[in-house]
Amino acid sequence: MEDFDGQVPQTREELESLAGVGRKTANVVMSVGFGIPAFAVDTHVERICKHHDIVKKSATPLEVEKRVMDVLPPEEWLAAHQAMIYFGRAICHPKNPECDQYPQLYDFSNV
Repeated sequence: MEDFDGQVPQTREELESLAGVGRKTANVVMSVGFGIPAFAVDTHVERICKHHDIVKKSATPLEVEKRVMDVLPPEEWLAAHQAMIYFGRAICHPKNPECDQYPQLYDFSNV
């Protein structure tokens, strides 16, 4: 309240200065709350990117974020994040993923 005059800050640095706010939350607030291009990596996004070889199995969340941001234009980051969450919940489960029942829509190996 005191540091930002009761307003939610809009930069990653300011958001991360708040207690309990890390990079993922800051990216969600920036993209969903303010329409600022940012890409949040949650467990679904990380799992999908590793399972489908978009990143190495050893990739950190920051490496996943950078890879997706390199491949997709900024105007698609929010929609991609939301789509990956739904895909992770409905199809690409941590146990017994059903991804093989769906066609590959995009080949990330060349990008």
